Amino acid sequence: PHPDHAERASACAITMQLAMEEVNRLNVARGLPQLQMGIGLNTGEAVVGNIGSEKRAKYGVVGSAVNLAARVEACTVGGQVLLSPFTYERIRQVAEVGPPLPVEVKGIREPLLLYELRGLTGDYARRLPAVAADGDCDVSVALPLLCWVIEGKTVRPEHVKGEVLQLGLRRLEARLDTRLSPLTNVRLRLHYPTLEQDSADLYGKVLAAEGQADGCIARIELTSVDDADQHILETLLRASAPHHP
Repeated sequence: PHPDHAERASACAITMQLAMEEVNRLNVARGLPQLQMGIGLNTGEAVVGNIGSEKRAKYGVVGSAVNLAARVEACTVGGQVLLSPFTYERIRQVAEVGPPLPVEVKGIREPLLLYELRGLTGDYARRLPAVAADGDCDVSVALPLLCWVIEGKTVRPEHVKGEVLQLGLRRLEARLDTRLSPLTNVRLRLHYPTLEQDSADLYGKVLAAEGQADGCIARIELTSVDDADQHILETLLRASAPHHP
């Protein structure tokens, strides 16, 4: 491999995220939904090459480092690049990152510290656009909700009741009747009192959760919202936003 392979991979990840703006511009022009992706990077040894028999072979990459990269990717939300500690250690001199995020990863006993990549200096200097601060676009609302926890590809049958307290374009803050851990994937269904109707299924990931005696206050990034609900949420934001003279 190239001696700067971790730096090259990080630069590639940022470039891929920047390219999504043009992808979504074309999607909107064609009447297609906008897309988001999360990218996870890990550095380690792997077996690379043609795997299989002469009759059926494929070019692949296998190994524990590959598995960990997939685990890191599963922790991301749209527009995000997360680095494993092994990748971060190789590029720390040129990397601008957010605070370390401790996560429990299958197959690793100790919590793993992940780093959100925000930019690079040096030969591959580039950066992701700054994300608005959490409260910049939030407005106070009171929307009843139901929440289901997703484990792997399965949605738990039991639901949790709660209420949306703060609403943003792609995030919300909700009071839930049970405690959830950060990075939990969830399915949500909101009730719109003024419309007397429920939303379709919305999907998200818990970014942070503050435990309380009777549950938690959870900050949730919405990862999948259909067009109809997106329009309703944007209308609610405009209607609830403070108006300045």
